Amino acid sequence: MARLLLIYISDGDKIGKGLNMQRNRVKALIVEDNQDLSQLISEALREEDYGTDIASDGKSALRMIKNQIYDVMILDHNLSDITGLTLLKRINPIRPALKTVMISAYADNSVIKMARKLGVYDFLEKPFYIEKLVKVVNKAIEKKEDKV
Repeated sequence: MARLLLIYISDGDKIGKGLNMQRNRVKALIVEDNQDLSQLISEALREEDYGTDIASDGKSALRMIKNQIYDVMILDHNLSDITGLTLLKRINPIRPALKTVMISAYADNSVIKMARKLGVYDFLEKPFYIEKLVKVVNKAIEKKEDKV
């Protein structure tokens, strides 16, 4: 017996905005100890129909990563309790497919080189334009979708 599934879409729903029509399935974790910046990033990604969660420290981020599947992570290098690189070393074995965009105001070439070695998709130095971060995150998701 065949079943018919009907999906109703209200006039207010966003259809096809952003990268693809299934954007609402894309989940981003923002790991940033500056509350104003994390909120700004979250709002910008939500405008692109991303689901977002925020962690203000490494311990919270690690707990969230263990309990939730994320498609992309925006990770500050200098957190209050741990460096972004150390956190990434702990996350990689748990979620190896997680795309990461690292941000920092205090990055030197050795940090950027190590981040790339750990699989960071891109590294943005603060200050950055929020539009640029959104573009980088969209490209990271495109790459992830290409591999699926």
